Amino acid sequence: MKINCILCGHNFDLNDTYDDYEGEVKCWVCGGVLDIKVQVGKLKSLKYVKTPYPVSEETRTAQEQTEIV
Repeated sequence: MKINCILCGHNFDLNDTYDDYEGEVKCWVCGGVLDIKVQVGKLKSLKYVKTPYPVSEETRTAQEQTEIV
């Protein structure tokens, strides 16, 4: 499964181990930590937990609104 980091936009693959997973993954490009929920190989939610760098309140609000439900 491929997902995009919502902090830097990097596209990365998660192997089959993540087909039924709920927890954190770390983007190896920007270092941001994402909280994901995957059920039966499909992404159910994606949001950031913490950023490796300071983010303005405006950017943080926009990122929170990108959560998939």
